[in-house]
Amino acid sequence: MSREASVGTEERVAKLEARVEKLERIIAAFGAAFGVGDDIADDAELDGKYGNEPIRRDPTERFWTGETFVGKRPSECTPEYLDARAKYLDLCAKLKEKDGKQKYADYDRRDARLARGWARRLRSGWQPPPPKPRTTSSNGANGSSRSTGGGFGARTNGAGPFGGDASFGRQAPPPPPSEPEPMGDDDFNFGHNATDSSTEDYDDDPPL
Repeated sequence: MSREASVGTEERVAKLEARVEKLERIIAAFGAAFGVGDDIADDAELDGKYGNEPIRRDPTERFWTGETFVGKRPSECTPEYLDARAKYLDLCAKLKEKDGKQKYADYDRRDARLARGWARRLRSGWQPPPPKPRTTSSNGANGSSRSTGGGFGARTNGAGPFGGDASFGRQAPPPPPSEPEPMGDDDFNFGHNATDSSTEDYDDDPPL
């Protein structure tokens, strides 16, 4: 290749690169004007605490006319739906920002970023992890263990828990009743003001 041809090729490449840069600036300006963002959530954000929350509202018909995904998580949606959701939320964020509602605009931009992140993840063939197997206790379904030690009703030196014989839960017979002592005059309070008034100001009589 001659020197003139080499110089001509370099000039054409330089012109093409300048055109590409110009087109990229135009596309970026167009996206900013219409609230279309290109921020995409990474795996750390998608797998975070708020990275896969249920969807509360579908995009308007201007952005989406397919089936509803309200109540579903982004990981359960189609990539096409998530694309539409991201564009819708970007526009919502733009309008809220104009109204001075910056906090809510930031929320919409975050959700749009998550939608784009899930759309990219689903298109790459991502599959949800298999559910973890449930573990059961070897001592029963409720995880309780049966003890043969000295619990309630256990054998202790040949006696039951209340001094009876060694049978489970059997109590010793109660002692015979003792002779009642004679009652004096002070014992007849007829249940009235049973609490000692000298120690507690208490009166269980109904109000008059």
